[in-house]
Amino acid sequence: MPSTKRKIHKSLWKTPTTGLLLLREPWTGTDPPNITFGKQIIKLTPVAPQETAKSTGYFVEGNQITFVLHTQHYPRIDFNETKPWLTGKFNGWEKALNDPKWKLVPKNPEIWSLTLPKSTFANALPNDFKFLTEDGQWLQPPSIAPNQTSLRKGIINLQFHTDLIGTHVFHFTLPENLYSENCDALFLKDAGHEEIIPLPRPSPYINRRSDLSLGAIVEGTSTTFRLFAPRAEHVSVVFWPKESEDRKQQLPLHPSDDGTWATLHPERLDNFYYVYHVNGPNRDATTEFDSKTALPDPYAKALVTAAGPGIIIATEKSKTPASSYRPPAMEDLQIVEVHLRDALANASIKLTPKERKGFAGLTKWLRTGRTYFHDLGVNAIELQPVHEFDCDSPDEYHWGYMPVNLFSPASSYAMDPSSGSQVQEFKDLVHTFHEQGFAVILDVVLNHQGINTPLHAIDKGYYFHMDDSMELLNWSGCGNDFRSDTPMGSRLLVDSLVHWVQTYDVDGFRLDLAELIELECLDTIEKTLRAIKPEILLITEPWSFRGNISKALRKTSYSSWNDGFREYIYKYVKGEANSTGLEYFLSGSPKHFARFPAQTINYIESHDDRCWIDKITGNFRNNGQIPTDIDIRQTHLAIALLYTALGIPMLSAGQDMLRSKRGVHNTYQRGDLNILEYERENKFPKTVKYVRDWIQFRQSDLGQLLRLKVHPPHENLQFFRQDDFPAMAMFRCVEDLQILFAINPGEKSANLQIPKEINHLNLIADEEHFLINPEPQEMFESLPARSLRLYGTVF
Repeated sequence: MPSTKRKIHKSLWKTPTTGLLLLREPWTGTDPPNITFGKQIIKLTPVAPQETAKSTGYFVEGNQITFVLHTQHYPRIDFNETKPWLTGKFNGWEKALNDPKWKLVPKNPEIWSLTLPKSTFANALPNDFKFLTEDGQWLQPPSIAPNQTSLRKGIINLQFHTDLIGTHVFHFTLPENLYSENCDALFLKDAGHEEIIPLPRPSPYINRRSDLSLGAIVEGTSTTFRLFAPRAEHVSVVFWPKESEDRKQQLPLHPSDDGTWATLHPERLDNFYYVYHVNGPNRDATTEFDSKTALPDPYAKALVTAAGPGIIIATEKSKTPASSYRPPAMEDLQIVEVHLRDALANASIKLTPKERKGFAGLTKWLRTGRTYFHDLGVNAIELQPVHEFDCDSPDEYHWGYMPVNLFSPASSYAMDPSSGSQVQEFKDLVHTFHEQGFAVILDVVLNHQGINTPLHAIDKGYYFHMDDSMELLNWSGCGNDFRSDTPMGSRLLVDSLVHWVQTYDVDGFRLDLAELIELECLDTIEKTLRAIKPEILLITEPWSFRGNISKALRKTSYSSWNDGFREYIYKYVKGEANSTGLEYFLSGSPKHFARFPAQTINYIESHDDRCWIDKITGNFRNNGQIPTDIDIRQTHLAIALLYTALGIPMLSAGQDMLRSKRGVHNTYQRGDLNILEYERENKFPKTVKYVRDWIQFRQSDLGQLLRLKVHPPHENLQFFRQDDFPAMAMFRCVEDLQILFAINPGEKSANLQIPKEINHLNLIADEEHFLINPEPQEMFESLPARSLRLYGTVF
């Protein structure tokens, strides 16, 4: 019986008739593998070690091993600005940045390399390695690398052998009459093992586009169904009234040259359910046509469940009346990131079990005017994804980062999803947030789709990135990276965001893993949304496992999450970072990151990874449920830095009450750990008040000195340091307004030389609390360990 274990990792096509075959394990046989095309045997030629390194990241020659980074795998990184380093367990991973021995050097603009003697490595066993830039970007191995190894989901390294025998890579050439032959694959046959290698096919369909309205469109007395499916050969729609499946009707859709299929039904079908059936030939892995599968419309404005069916919503019913609410200017934003169910689970208001899990419950709580958000004092709420996402039942807890429809509010958050109640309920929620003075920012996932997306069955190759072996790319870590480089892929993303603005009046978006969205598409999003709503708030998470685009976004109006700020503040308050780096982040991360202060979203905790108190705590297994005094003091220092730094401060909900997730690293399906335990407000009242006082200070008249449209001149923002000490002071002044902020995270007191003319300011706050009645005081002579002082002219 033939072996089922795959030997082929990838096939890469250089031309329609030439390519490379990459094997999972080095081939050690005397003769190359046996590959056939039809009845012909294809000659394979081993590739030279230097060329093999383009996929494996290294090659062995004699007593030396050379590590090679090809810059073409990371087109958005300028390696002349941030040099690459070799890291692994053998040098302490990121600790290697402290030793220039591990720094790669440019061989030419496309190749950086580092050659070391084999004796550098203690043994001949397989070693994991990875490239890291000096600004902290881990470089995800390219998908073509056959020597990938995964420690856990999303964490992929490369592996090298100092005593490598054989080769991973072979070159092949096919007959010129490839596409005239009745054969669409190569075959590898070896010692009872047989494996298929699909052939590449021309793909002119990728450039198809249409400007026609898509979805189920109710106009006048008729309903039009239109779907983009450029390679389908048959499309039909099935529709029926709610609760009357016995009255199902099926109509064929008719194709157009632009790749769309459409039909017109001479009746208004408001609130009808509908699904599509799409069929065609599955010649290769880029399509998954199945005429029996009922597919929800990717443009459906509401779904009954995550799996469908869609609900037809008349256009006039989806329009939102003009609102007088305007969000704060970017520089005035104070954001809290929150999951709807985390906030509602323990909210002190009487709600039904269903209300407590959805839009209606949050609206009811907001209308009391006495919510966690009111007490916190922020002015913008960033909701974790509320678009339709993968879930098995409405009761299942999920962060929402696996979308299956980008237009519909989540059916699991609706009181009556069978009637599409989520549409009106989400409108009411946004309207109520606005009434209560909060801007609404939606966390949206445009870079990948969930498992049950209909787009795989409509046209997998058009909507998702696939490599030459026709396997889905996975730079997102979620399995299927979306193609925003196709005309209709890009249009789908833009149309969805326009829908949320025009239908629900949301104020902005945070784009998850935006590095995976094409810059051209991001530009279209920016221009389109600003034309509709000039004050739109646009935020990116500028990285993915592939790279980081924060530098490329400097010329735009996008703001970006600043993970450099997050990591530096953590190290600084622990006494593991210097004041020079802190000056950069307190200044609003200029030059390399932010063109204007509000372009940096400063934060020290988000939904991802460990929460702050679990990360900072000295407790066993990072369990910050009962934090130590030092944990709390370091938290106060970090909060002060967050609200003193130029840029936009963002909290994660519960951070003010020292929320702990018991040390668990990834809690995306752990509602039991994520819910806000409001009783912690009573357990840690000093920290709760301290955080909220900083928020209030930031919004004060004196806080204007920190809320800037442009980076200030040097004379208006000065820093004072003590050599060899982490302590630092920042002085900001404009006319009669002055702030002096001084901090010492070290274990010893520090003497900072503050100019004598900066004196007799009011002491406003220290590391424990804000003063109720600030009074002018002499400047400190010595700043105690793990302490801070905030002085100002007025508060």
